[in-house]
Amino acid sequence: MTNPAPVSPSPEGVPGAVTDPARVRGQDITYPGSGGDPINGYLVQPAELDSEHGRPAVIVIHEAGGLGEHIRDVSNRFANLGYIALGVDLYTREGGPPPMDDLQALMARLFAMSDATVLGDLEGAADLLRAHEDCNGKVGCIGFCMGGRYTLLFACSPQRGCEPNGECLPASANRLDAAVDCWGRRWSWPSSCRARCTLRSEPKTRTHRLRSASSCASAPAGVGRR
Repeated sequence: MTNPAPVSPSPEGVPGAVTDPARVRGQDITYPGSGGDPINGYLVQPAELDSEHGRPAVIVIHEAGGLGEHIRDVSNRFANLGYIALGVDLYTREGGPPPMDDLQALMARLFAMSDATVLGDLEGAADLLRAHEDCNGKVGCIGFCMGGRYTLLFACSPQRGCEPNGECLPASANRLDAAVDCWGRRWSWPSSCRARCTLRSEPKTRTHRLRSASSCASAPAGVGRR
């Protein structure tokens, strides 16, 4: 299901602000997530197709506040830069986030989602983007706070697309091409991981941090690549 969604100018002063909404085209959609469940999302892309080269795509994962106006605007800003962006609503099954002033209810809603279910929803999002008529096959992911954690889990998860008989898609068919986790500054890893990684408190970039972390988790080689 798809429905056109109005695009508004970005708040004044934000990086990459959308000043001309006519440059991008947004729509509210549903796509198959974990177990085939319908998951809500906000899909936005440049108004003009790039039929010659195609465009890279990015999954945008919300913080605990859900797929609200801020995350929609972040998605719009990616589209304004030439990406196809999909803001996912990981609270779809729960009916959206509870009121932000009810911290106890918010945390209960957040922890009601299993990591396995969320990863399935993100796999569905990546599949949707790769199949998009204007996508060049490159898909990245960025997440904020809670979404940053899920970005890390998604980028470092085992090979996806495996069937019950053990057969799996080639790694190149389901890996992320880039990932950025906007999620805190402190890390705690098992000693076996720390022995093989150097995680500094202030890495040069978040992609550098994810590249270091993914080497501990045996993630696909493309993770963290700009």
